[in-house]
Amino acid sequence: GTYCQTAVAPASKGEIQFVNNSSNPYYIYISGVLQTTLPGMTYITYSVNVGSYTCRVLQKSGYAVYPTDQSYTANVTKGGTAVVSFP
Repeated sequence: GTYCQTAVAPASKGEIQFVNNSSNPYYIYISGVLQTTLPGMTYITYSVNVGSYTCRVLQKSGYAVYPTDQSYTANVTKGGTAVVSFP
């Protein structure tokens, strides 16, 4: 049979930026995969392919009883930056 593949230009990339507005560190997940631990009051940017991503932030320390655990949907467009600002 004929195999047809949709050509995606290498330029079809965008960014996801995580902004930690807390003084506490957070674990950063993209599509269920742990990326890094983001220190308090800092940000980090990832270059990813265009598409929709589930982004999760999980508080590492500094909580009383339960850590803050939030998920966001980041829609990445070509050349665009999806910002995940938390908590």
